[in-house]
Amino acid sequence: MGINALDSSRVMYESRLFDKSDLLYWRDINVQIKRKLNKSWTVKLNYFNISMNNDVLKLTNEKGIIESHIGVLDVQYKINRKHTIRAELQGLWTVNNKDRGDWATALVEYTISPDWFFSAIFQSNYGNPIPEDRINYPMIFVGKIWGATRLQAGYGRQNAGLFCVGGVCRFVPASNGLTVSFTHSF
Repeated sequence: MGINALDSSRVMYESRLFDKSDLLYWRDINVQIKRKLNKSWTVKLNYFNISMNNDVLKLTNEKGIIESHIGVLDVQYKINRKHTIRAELQGLWTVNNKDRGDWATALVEYTISPDWFFSAIFQSNYGNPIPEDRINYPMIFVGKIWGATRLQAGYGRQNAGLFCVGGVCRFVPASNGLTVSFTHSF
């Protein structure tokens, strides 16, 4: 049926049960292999195949379908009951070099449970189709958590987009320098 453009009182959409469209919005196919080697070591390997229709989602300036392959290797070492160190390597490869091309990320995170975390992250847009836009983004973070409250300070070059640190993801603007964030969940 669809939306009646002449009806200005409210927007309505009707469909039958199990109707589907030929229009792709988002597709995420992923696999995770997790192996606990012993009491101290855990290794995770992830693969993501993501296709998104940026004409609908508008996450970047790119037009059409953006297809990507992402590989993540996550290694965690539990030093003792309260201290953990984690390292992560990520690669993102776009099909047909769309958007801003290929990326690599390395992260090291040290956690003192349950309150503190320290992170160092290095992102590189090494596969950008525009050579002068192949920018590196080094960053360091420290954070303290009190129940549902979180205070985080960071320094470095921040790429604009969806950014995740310490298990919390949010959209951030591009920046260079000191950033402080305060979050409370209720």
